[in-house]
Amino acid sequence: MKNLKNILAGGIVGIVAGLSTYCVLNLLTKSKSLTESIDRVYLMEKRDFPKDLPKNTAAYTFYDKETKKISVVLQKNYNKKTFFHEAGHAKHFKLDFDNSAFSSEWEKIANFEYGTVGGLINKALGRESGMLCDYSFESVYEDVADFVGTLGYDKNPEDIKKYFTKENLDYIKFSFPLYFADTTDHRYKQKLDLLKEYNFLTKEEHEKLSKNLGSLNYLLKK
Repeated sequence: MKNLKNILAGGIVGIVAGLSTYCVLNLLTKSKSLTESIDRVYLMEKRDFPKDLPKNTAAYTFYDKETKKISVVLQKNYNKKTFFHEAGHAKHFKLDFDNSAFSSEWEKIANFEYGTVGGLINKALGRESGMLCDYSFESVYEDVADFVGTLGYDKNPEDIKKYFTKENLDYIKFSFPLYFADTTDHRYKQKLDLLKEYNFLTKEEHEKLSKNLGSLNYLLKK
């Protein structure tokens, strides 16, 4: 997902076609506080994505300067985590368009220079820096969207404990990083709190994610 400056500078326009399914509409209905910034959702075959996107792109969000609409484009086989990740982008973009203080407040909490050599060194040394995954290191937009994407988790910590082994640890940690976060780094919880403050999360969603935050980290020490 390109950052906001690239989207505006590149002038990507919404020449796309597709139909929203019941599942997408259901997610939009259940998550109004998060998805109110999405004007359109498109489902497309991967082969119909713009050719200038990275090959591993599974979805993207863009602002059409002509219509002033924010649209989300998903592959037809999208998953919930991808949808919520893109919904996070849409709401974040809208807040920036409205000159909200959200981005600056997030960056203050993160205390991290995204996409820099210093950030890459931290990542190489295993310093999580309050990030959920490698993608989060790229920009404030990806960091925010990765946190919002955790709303799409299809398993809770109790489910995961039932089939957790050392052999599948890397896969499980990659799939559910929120559960393995090191909560001694208070930035994880501070970021969740800020998401609630700006209505990315409902009270119930915030409570659930806060409860599950780092709940499986102890398994890393076994």
